[in-house]
Amino acid sequence: MSRHQAVRNLDLEEVLDESYGYEDEDHDMSAEDRTLLAEGTIQVKSALGVAVSKVTTAQIEEALWHYYFDVDKSVAYLVSKFIAPAPKATKPPQKANDACDLPAFCQPVKSEPRQSFAHFFQDMPWGGGPANPPKTSKLAQIAAERKRKLEEKKAQEEAEPRRNVLAEKPRDTNSDFMSSSWSSRLEAEAGKTTTDSAAKKKPLSTDAISDNVKALKLAESPVPKSKNWDVLSEFENSQRKKSASFVVVGHVDAGKMAVNKLDTVGWSMERFNEIKDQITGFLTAKTMGFQNKNIVFVPVSGLHGDNLVRKPSSLAASWYTGSTLVEELEKSEPSARALAKPLRMTISEVFRTTQSAVSISGRIDSGSLQMGDALLVQPSGEKAYVKSLQVDEQPADWAVAGQNLVIHLSNIDVIYVRVGDIVCDVKQPIDCRHTFTLKALAFEFLMPMQVDVHRGRLHSAGRIDDILAQLDKATGAVTKKKPRVVKPGNTVRLIIKLISKVPLEAGQRVILRSGGQTVAAGLLE
Repeated sequence: MSRHQAVRNLDLEEVLDESYGYEDEDHDMSAEDRTLLAEGTIQVKSALGVAVSKVTTAQIEEALWHYYFDVDKSVAYLVSKFIAPAPKATKPPQKANDACDLPAFCQPVKSEPRQSFAHFFQDMPWGGGPANPPKTSKLAQIAAERKRKLEEKKAQEEAEPRRNVLAEKPRDTNSDFMSSSWSSRLEAEAGKTTTDSAAKKKPLSTDAISDNVKALKLAESPVPKSKNWDVLSEFENSQRKKSASFVVVGHVDAGKMAVNKLDTVGWSMERFNEIKDQITGFLTAKTMGFQNKNIVFVPVSGLHGDNLVRKPSSLAASWYTGSTLVEELEKSEPSARALAKPLRMTISEVFRTTQSAVSISGRIDSGSLQMGDALLVQPSGEKAYVKSLQVDEQPADWAVAGQNLVIHLSNIDVIYVRVGDIVCDVKQPIDCRHTFTLKALAFEFLMPMQVDVHRGRLHSAGRIDDILAQLDKATGAVTKKKPRVVKPGNTVRLIIKLISKVPLEAGQRVILRSGGQTVAAGLLE
């Protein structure tokens, strides 16, 4: 028999009896005890007399055994227990309506008049009422006073917009771009479509190159804006010249120059012509190679809105017979849309919205997309799907090349999406490479050296690995092979090597920087 069956068939009572050395209580009683028990039973019955019928023999034997065969104690126990038990004492009934007889914890609580929350918390630091102001700490008082001053300042600026516009801001805080679309309003007025435009307010700063290149990339028609009194002195600054160089190298051939604040000099035609001649001479020089027919200067007054949409009403501006700034922008020929090419879009911003955990914005360089399409984000190589679209801040079902839009993505983590990445077609993805050829215009002396490569919002470290040739600006022919050093203003063909793979294609605009200065800019070949 197996062990578990033996355990299951084990008699526990038998084991316990053997372990503790006893079996039944009858076997513990000796012959002498039996004799004493029998004699004691007869004596108890005779002592009880008639009342013996109220007890049993077993109860008598149990009492004798308990009191060690003492007849008197056994009789007293049986009488008090079974024959004539003492009556139980009963408590007197309590008066239910007499509250004074109840214990203190059982007495009803006296109701008090209710207090308002404001009155109850009036002594708290954050409390108070309409009559008494709340008690606050010193830091809370300072924060409240600061908030009050900001609200007063904002209300004053809204009440006096002219004074706010006239206030000059520091140079660093005013170096930015404005980009907008003129099509929606002008379609209603003139019934035709325009292209996106960008108004440049200041020269490119050394610490905001990627943001400025982004604005130029999102716009088809740059509109540089210059103050009339300091344009000549500021234009001599090399950084302003590089700003104009970015426009030329980027193959933007329709630049509209808005000369602002001519109302401050009484709409002086002499001052306007002086600015026009100075900038035209620079742009049409051999260094830049800008075509004179594509340069248009428009005098404007942004404060009064003169010559922006409507002709100036001042008699001092009667000498200007040209078009307004918006009319000049309407004359620009829209660039050809690469609708048949594979989808390419550079991510300008990555953010989170209520519609999606990952939302991106940018401009479609080529191709098209619609809701539900599968996209590939390079260089991470992660796949995502279009959840919804917004074109010009309006919901849309599809978008094509040349449009600025917001895409709400799904099925992708935000760690795989960065500013500067390329959104492309899954079937025809863009290649990622760490070496490319660049046809560039040199702004500084170039030689094999470390550089920072900027393509749109993308930034990557690299180096000029080799200088293949120096080119003619007009024809593109090779004028010198393998130059050791390239002087500023020359066009060269470079080999750039990056430290990591970056999504790049031929025709994209690239800027090279080194030591905080822009050294070259050009197009990929």
